[in-house]
Amino acid sequence: MKDIEGLLDLIHYRPSKNRILLKPNIVVASAPERGDITHPKVIEALIVYFKNLHCEVMVAEGTGIFSTEEDFERLVRATGYGELRERLGVPMINLEQAETEEVPWRFGTIPLPKLLKDVEYINVPAMKTHNQTTVSLGVKNQKGLLPMRTRKIFHKKDLHACIRALSEAVQPALTVVDAIYCIEGRGPTGPPIGEVKRMDLVLAGKDMMAVDNVCSKIMGFDIGEIRHLSRVEPIQVLGESIENVRSPFKRAEGPLSRDPFVVYADDRTCTMCTVSFYKMLSKILFTPELYEQLGRRKDLEKIHIVMGGAKPPAGLKPCVLCLGDCSAGTARKEGLPHIGGCHPDYREMVNFLFPGTYPELSDRHSPS
Repeated sequence: MKDIEGLLDLIHYRPSKNRILLKPNIVVASAPERGDITHPKVIEALIVYFKNLHCEVMVAEGTGIFSTEEDFERLVRATGYGELRERLGVPMINLEQAETEEVPWRFGTIPLPKLLKDVEYINVPAMKTHNQTTVSLGVKNQKGLLPMRTRKIFHKKDLHACIRALSEAVQPALTVVDAIYCIEGRGPTGPPIGEVKRMDLVLAGKDMMAVDNVCSKIMGFDIGEIRHLSRVEPIQVLGESIENVRSPFKRAEGPLSRDPFVVYADDRTCTMCTVSFYKMLSKILFTPELYEQLGRRKDLEKIHIVMGGAKPPAGLKPCVLCLGDCSAGTARKEGLPHIGGCHPDYREMVNFLFPGTYPELSDRHSPS
């Protein structure tokens, strides 16, 4: 708590409103030490800080995958946020179910949560690499303010331009970056795709774009290669210097892969498909009988996964599967197996590779 208080004192921050909305990054139902999510300890310190100033505090997130209230509750409890809610008496708001209003932005109007008008909005991302946007920090974290139907449009239009335009349409009063447990390599989720990198840092600033600039430099990336960010110069850095804490992150280069899986994806591939793929992968790798089969079956020596609008190379074998509604055209044109949906059911993917794993589902898709 004292670290957060000292950090915010250092940048001379005080809230201008007495209602505070904290927007963490909670994308998967995993333990905070995996680096996938904003650590609840960071949110707890902020809650205590604002409550000591006699502010009303709420936590809000929109995940898309955990969109129903039942699923959102499961997410909150699995990540430690449920315990935080009950202990500190702070509401957890599912932004997928929140009322929205149309707000002007570069491409017309965009639906944002109505409650943003009446609160001091604090953006609290986690520091991660990302296979589409190079980094996932404050600017990228704002996608969670939007309904999933709108986020999908980003991927169909211009992902990077839309993320940057969103940063122009809504700007937080404060950005606090959780860089304690981070993700490097093929983020934005942790094992078995990305790798956990412990940095033990927390950063904060009143200019979200400047904060993302500093974080990107700490991670070893040039701002010019991150298409959704604008270069900010000069930036006054207080506390530790960038050079003292700089630790280059592994990049999320090339197609996603985790032997024997190779993924073909492009900017049209949204969170709905990628999270489903990660869930399928985790199920296989952490179920001993499935993992054992994976190692001995010749037909699974190489598994090619096609998502979004990606076009796979010709002649892939022995196993190819197209995932999600956006890959339907490729599947039809190339005569490839396809599991539709937005998001596709990861259990159907598992059944495709290991028929009968989920007997409650019909095995409509089998390897050709």
